[in-house]
Amino acid sequence: MYGYIHATKRACVPTIKKVDICFPLARSNNMKIRDYILVVLIIFIGLFFRRHDAFTHAQIYAEDGPIFFAQYMEQGVGCLLTPYAGYLHTIPRLIAVFWGTLGIDLENIPFCYNMSYFALCVMIGFVLLKSARKLELKHKILFATIFPFVPVGPEMFMNITNSIWVTSLYLVNFLFVGYSYYEDEKRKGLTLLAILLVSLTGPFSLLMSPIVVLIIFLERKSMTLTKFIPMGIILACGATQFILIKFFSNHDRTIPGTPEKNHFLKLIQYNIADLIYVRNGLIPSMEPLVMTIICLTIFAGITYMIFRNYRRIAEKRKYVLVLAPIMYMASFIAVFWPMETVVLAFGCPRYYFVPYTCAAWILIIGSDGIMRIKDIVVYFIYFALHANNMRFNYMDKGWKQQMKEYKEGKRDEIDIHPEGWKFRLPQYKKK
Repeated sequence: MYGYIHATKRACVPTIKKVDICFPLARSNNMKIRDYILVVLIIFIGLFFRRHDAFTHAQIYAEDGPIFFAQYMEQGVGCLLTPYAGYLHTIPRLIAVFWGTLGIDLENIPFCYNMSYFALCVMIGFVLLKSARKLELKHKILFATIFPFVPVGPEMFMNITNSIWVTSLYLVNFLFVGYSYYEDEKRKGLTLLAILLVSLTGPFSLLMSPIVVLIIFLERKSMTLTKFIPMGIILACGATQFILIKFFSNHDRTIPGTPEKNHFLKLIQYNIADLIYVRNGLIPSMEPLVMTIICLTIFAGITYMIFRNYRRIAEKRKYVLVLAPIMYMASFIAVFWPMETVVLAFGCPRYYFVPYTCAAWILIIGSDGIMRIKDIVVYFIYFALHANNMRFNYMDKGWKQQMKEYKEGKRDEIDIHPEGWKFRLPQYKKK
């Protein structure tokens, strides 16, 4: 009898262990799949809200036409080495080269460019989701998908011209999460390639270089060659962009006009006024002095709230989430000074996109343990009430018809958005 019971117990152990182990794994895998689907869905909702025309009747926007599309038509793959605005735009150039090399009909280029932007957003969302898991966040989906919902204007979205600001989130996130994220990667080569491509896209590796140097200094005792390699790539690419900006750029970013008195304080005031609905008319404008006091008081309150949540964050590199916005904001203020008051979040959203996203991350991480669904709902109600400033719908300028006429040799000048933008294409070569 004893032998029977003993044998039965031994026979049951593997079965019990298998159930205990496999069930949590299966549940974990299902949760991962669900999380990825949610990330795709929420990012789509955010971008569709911002620019539903980009999905229903895609149009070429701004530099997408004369720079990325036209220069590929003229130079082919060589356009990858052509700076614009003083620096390389590797990822938008690669998008233009990719679709051009595939031989996509020119009539479908706007849609292909827009879907490339969407794909980049989804990939960034997946990276952020992985970081949120590493940070053990309760609201990991919110952390991964908040960037399409930050309170900035809509021109930032659904065009490869401004995709460089979205991809720059990759650098900020990488530097914030730290080496543990990189060292856990099974495909370190792909991570290094991503860092290289993002670092050669826009001036962001240059802006982040002082932060990289600070990280290397603070962590010098634990610094190894493996840890230094991604940092070295960012620094090398930052130096490359600096050389191009310093010695090969003739791009004039100055804004003509007479600067306002106390223009830096006015920059804060105007942005806060936009955020509290003064611009869209929900709250009427007040006496200038009263408006100034209200806006500066609100700004102080927001700053304090961010500071409190920042202190709750346990990550040792949390300073990245503060220094990165400072670098981004300081760069545009320095460039446009003393006319920076005309560069506002709802009018020139690209300069505010990363700082606002970093602020959102600080609030999400710092409040992760106390945030409730109702808090998230309140924010999205606030966001929706800004619809007039957060979204627009471009009319169809007849891109397909223009491309038909171009291929027939009837035109070489193409009319695009925003209003007043045109560009010329080289003579069409039939394949």
